[in-house]
Amino acid sequence: MSKQIRRPLSLILTALLLFSTFAALSRQADAATTTPYFEWKQYDSRWGGNVIRSKTVKEVGCLATAIAMLAVQGGLKSEENYDPGAFVKAMKALGGFEANDNLIWSKIPQAVPGLTVTDARISVCGTRAQKIAKIREYADKGFLIAIAVKNESHWVALRSATATAITIMDPGSTATNLFESYDAAGCTRLALLKAAKPCNTGSTSGSQGAGCAATCKSNCTASGCASCGKGGCATTCKTDCPADGCATSRTGLAKTQQNFGNLFGGLLSLLQRMRPGCKR
Repeated sequence: MSKQIRRPLSLILTALLLFSTFAALSRQADAATTTPYFEWKQYDSRWGGNVIRSKTVKEVGCLATAIAMLAVQGGLKSEENYDPGAFVKAMKALGGFEANDNLIWSKIPQAVPGLTVTDARISVCGTRAQKIAKIREYADKGFLIAIAVKNESHWVALRSATATAITIMDPGSTATNLFESYDAAGCTRLALLKAAKPCNTGSTSGSQGAGCAATCKSNCTASGCASCGKGGCATTCKTDCPADGCATSRTGLAKTQQNFGNLFGGLLSLLQRMRPGCKR
């Protein structure tokens, strides 16, 4: 083979090798940034070193990680662009941690709009079976649940509950079954949260979160929703609510579809009138 042929072939092979290497690294990077939220760990290097007040997420961020998981589970955040580091950053900006790094529950709704704390100090007692039944009872009522274990020295988040087992999302380990991994006697406290997307997500019908329609109705005036009482809601109400004070409502998408349908129908009618031999 002549040098003139070997040189271009060598360049092509080198380019292919570099491309395959780059593709493999890209796949690894994508995998690293799209960890399923239910597998998030407080010791993840992407946020584990973030300082809360005096200690890091890796050291004491189990509850913060659990709340971030629940925000995604509740549909308020996306695992593609949210993580425990983002939650901690938002909470810090609000003064959401005490000097000893304890989380201030009342700051959560501001850090994660739509996520409310119903009760952060629900006591659970009795046998293992009784605790499973109690957790399942709250889960069936639609609560997002953070569970304190090891006598409140660690927190995990509920993923699902059945009559016989509690599946958890554990920020500190790979454990998935609550009472196979933690002593039932040390599980004495629950925190109950609710997720409801605020009206400024573009829906006032309630389909994007329980209570959304009621929120819009209570915050909008009867004059076509000219003003609303909560941040961001005014713009949405003006766009999405009719002039009857939000008694009925449509999403922006629905109206866009309706407008497009009207335009398409008009064009179709015009074309039909222009067809040869077609009289109207």
